[in-house]
Amino acid sequence: MDWFPTLALRQQAAEITARLLALYHAQGPGRQLPPVDELIFTLLSQSTTDINSWRGYDALRARFADWDAAADAPVDEIAAAIHTCGLSRQKAPRIQALLQ
Repeated sequence: MDWFPTLALRQQAAEITARLLALYHAQGPGRQLPPVDELIFTLLSQSTTDINSWRGYDALRARFADWDAAADAPVDEIAAAIHTCGLSRQKAPRIQALLQ
């Protein structure tokens, strides 16, 4: 038997979500990146702060015209672009492998 939430259940779930967001001062889903961008950003975000992740992501996007250019670039150029994220020597070859 298929399970379809009733209107009452959906309203209850929305209320619970609103209370949790208010209680923990959280924001709902914010950014919506394209899938490949999201994957790269996720890799960049490992073991660093959100601010540094965004700096590295922005630098990577500014350095390369598109993801194909990054896939074909020397790994050292990728590492230089993402140095603000930390662990750039480990992350750069992984990014390139993902893009290839």
